[in-house]
Amino acid sequence: VLEGLITQDLAKPPARQPPKTPWLVDLEVQAPGNLRLNQPFAVVDLGEGDLDVSFRWPYWNLAGSLQVLDGSYRIFNRNLRITSGTVTFDDTGLGPNPKLDIEAETDIPGSEEEGTIHVRLHVTGYPAKKEIEVSLTGTDSGGKSDYTEAQLIERMSLGQIQSAEFGT
Repeated sequence: VLEGLITQDLAKPPARQPPKTPWLVDLEVQAPGNLRLNQPFAVVDLGEGDLDVSFRWPYWNLAGSLQVLDGSYRIFNRNLRITSGTVTFDDTGLGPNPKLDIEAETDIPGSEEEGTIHVRLHVTGYPAKKEIEVSLTGTDSGGKSDYTEAQLIERMSLGQIQSAEFGT
């Protein structure tokens, strides 16, 4: 298959009753690259990888991994450039279960003293299980890098540091 499109929401199981003749799928996909994931909040270019795709009523299941080459992700009203990563799928039999290991970056404006602050983001974990770890680091134009994660989140979301401690 050189090109294909699946238009079903793979994250949600279909109706409880299986069709009279269920569609059974067990497909091995070897991706040489040139895959693109388009979503309203993200565009991700995927590289090499192997996936096993199966449909066992009532779930689509994926197993394997794909390289993340680049792309963009919108969060905190900012576009982050995805620089690298891996998406690994564990076949649990209960639908797609991706594990992320993604690195991204963005530049945010600082004060006149700081200039531009270069922020690096590293995301790891399982989004479906709400087991995600995010680490942020930032360096301004002058080389200052002692920003806390809370300060960087505040800068990214509000555009400025409002308090000495985020959330106070």
